[in-house]
Amino acid sequence: MRAILAISVVALSGCQWIPGTDEHFVAEAEDLAAESLIDPTSAMFRKSKSFKYEHESGSSKRAVCGEINGKNRNGAYVGYTRFIASPEFGAVSLQPTLMYSEADRERHKRECTSSANERKRFSAQYEIAMMKCEQAKESAEEKLIAVQFEGDWASICVDGETVYLEETIPPELRFFEESDERETVE
Repeated sequence: MRAILAISVVALSGCQWIPGTDEHFVAEAEDLAAESLIDPTSAMFRKSKSFKYEHESGSSKRAVCGEINGKNRNGAYVGYTRFIASPEFGAVSLQPTLMYSEADRERHKRECTSSANERKRFSAQYEIAMMKCEQAKESAEEKLIAVQFEGDWASICVDGETVYLEETIPPELRFFEESDERETVE
């Protein structure tokens, strides 16, 4: 009896190597996500799960949502972050890390508009004002990328009626409420 149990455990643990299985798809997606890290061999995964979703082309596609951790250039693990990977498209998206707070974004915008209006062209003060405007643009783009990732996460990583790992979404990036209706992808 123990021999049968041992063979069953070994057989089931190898499912990630059998093409066409959900485990194989998850393993391919994790490999794809690991390649986006500075040190792909350091990748550690948790909570990886396969989801089917409706692609904008109208066809049904699959993606894997989960969390990944890897080492930075100093060799230290940076902490888990969410990812969405689709081997079907060869695409991976990591949750962006925000450098600027909402207050920083507002300050950059304010400084840009007030400084640019007061300065004369080709002066040092004008150049400083333009740098502030560039900073305002960068912080706005950063926020847009983060919101796009959250939108993808909310539309792809849906487990029944709830968004998968919804508790990991930063409060400032939650653009949907509990009362919002979400389509269930079957």
